[in-house]
Amino acid sequence: ACTDTETFEITIDDAGGLHWVNCPVDLTINNDVDKCGANVNWTPPTALDDCNTATVTGPTGGNPGDLFAPGMHTISYEATDGNGNTITCSFKITVRDMQLPNAVCKDITVALVGNAASITSADVDNSSSDNCPGMTLAIDNGSFDCDDLGANIVILTATDGATPANTASCMAVVTVVDNTPPVLTCPDALTAVCVGSEQPAYASFAT
Repeated sequence: ACTDTETFEITIDDAGGLHWVNCPVDLTINNDVDKCGANVNWTPPTALDDCNTATVTGPTGGNPGDLFAPGMHTISYEATDGNGNTITCSFKITVRDMQLPNAVCKDITVALVGNAASITSADVDNSSSDNCPGMTLAIDNGSFDCDDLGANIVILTATDGATPANTASCMAVVTVVDNTPPVLTCPDALTAVCVGSEQPAYASFAT
């Protein structure tokens, strides 16, 4: 009898066996009240492999429960099996600063110097604040003259550094006063001259 033997090799590819069970989706979170950011939590992903036990490392970019500043953050995990296969789970956390600044005004009195007076936003600001650094202040009117004597309404606007920016406003009463006394200019001394009738005659003078 004839015998024929054929030898061949079977290679089992485990590359597709390693997979994630629950890779988190991208998250968009508003800031926590009075915080410049948000404490964000998520369930860490789980990886399974058809042949071996999967090992998960990470995360990079932050941990569950961390305070994340406004902006976008990328979180990544990596899983490996015993055959050298590797997969990555990545998702994004976007934190939005949605809190308005706290604009606080105070009323002031300013005196004209000559025919003018000026103020800055700091003059009517009464400790305005925001949950994040970078707040700026501006006023709608900072110059006054004699036409503005008395009470004037000035709007103070606080703008934070968020994108898009959050703003808040308040009103201050700016009372303009004129404390400068008038200046009286007297003419030179005059001499009365008596004419023949002995009645004094007065020269005219400018006033």
